[in-house]
Amino acid sequence: MNSTSIFTNTNMLDLTDIAAIDNHCHLPLDEPPPRQAAGLARFFTEAGHPRVLAEQTPHSLFFRRAIRDLAAVMGLEGSDIEDQSGNLQIEAVLAKRAEYEAGDWFRLMIEKANLAALYTDMGYPRSGGWSVEKALDVVKTLNPAPAIHSILRIERILEDLITESASFDQCEEAFRQIIREARGQGAVGLKSIIAYRCGLDIEPANTSRSLASKSFQVLKAEADRTGTFVRVADKTLLDYIVLVALEEAAKQELPVQFHTGFGDTDVDLVKANPAYLKPIFENSALQKAPVVLLHCYPYIQEASYLAAMYPQVYLDFSLSSPLVAYGGGRAIEEALGLAPTTKVLYASDAWGVPDIIYLGSLHSRKVLTQVFEKWIGQGWLDEREARQAALNILQLNSRALYQ
Repeated sequence: MNSTSIFTNTNMLDLTDIAAIDNHCHLPLDEPPPRQAAGLARFFTEAGHPRVLAEQTPHSLFFRRAIRDLAAVMGLEGSDIEDQSGNLQIEAVLAKRAEYEAGDWFRLMIEKANLAALYTDMGYPRSGGWSVEKALDVVKTLNPAPAIHSILRIERILEDLITESASFDQCEEAFRQIIREARGQGAVGLKSIIAYRCGLDIEPANTSRSLASKSFQVLKAEADRTGTFVRVADKTLLDYIVLVALEEAAKQELPVQFHTGFGDTDVDLVKANPAYLKPIFENSALQKAPVVLLHCYPYIQEASYLAAMYPQVYLDFSLSSPLVAYGGGRAIEEALGLAPTTKVLYASDAWGVPDIIYLGSLHSRKVLTQVFEKWIGQGWLDEREARQAALNILQLNSRALYQ
């Protein structure tokens, strides 16, 4: 098999016609389009250092491929994107991109991504991002128009309630009520970033309600003093509230997403290993709450094992594809080496700009094609089975899980 066939139109498999569900992404920021490489690069890396964005990320494999992919969407080629020496003209491509109105560009990216639905984490950014209503209004002219539903971020709910609640009792009851009403308000799931704040080693021994209440009082006093929300990183309170969220989610089989694996420099990569969640998965009171392990890289093997062992555990490979570029194929191979194809979901984890909604879809389809063609050639799957597996991952698993 020609290893480069993934980038041609001669593939044995054609997955472009499958309308995918992006099970985890963020809506665009309400800001002018980037015109410099560093301005776009901030959305193509988890790094935040200005030197990294200006001098390093623009030379990453995925970023440079992305510029060519975006240029192709706009009909640019040859001298439009390269000078006489063959150097990539990033600013020229960005100048052409900036000619599109924000709504037109978002609609184009969604159309090219071929999406049936997007499930969007509304907890980040805290402000300055599009609403679900705005996004729906922009895509309503597409035929068919994709569904767009919100994912509620647990830590964001808690931070807001700390400022609004007079007591911990009031805060907890309001928190529980928000989750009970989540589906009625249009949400399809919850998400936790406890991996960023204190790690995934959620210990029942640390979830004493009285200790959580004391932590609340400290944070409440700070919120009252500053007049704004406080960033919650207290392990006692977060362990307690995440277990409350899982308890309420289990009552209605509401999916709960967990950030795992790599992220920006806030994350403790060691404690972002999803294997830490094993005691949660074995807690009989919580087993009706489906859990989606997001990103997972570099803990793809651990996540694949957990999805294979526990009926309520799923994983996606967002960030791994497309951020890990060609290595995204290896991540998918590791995920599917152990986890059933009914337990793996597609997502882009796009944020800030809609470009990665498209690029995530584009390259995830490419690496799935590459992996499945390899396995067909080696006799692990036939073409029909590979097509079904791709349909499961790109669409059916999310459709069934999020109801």
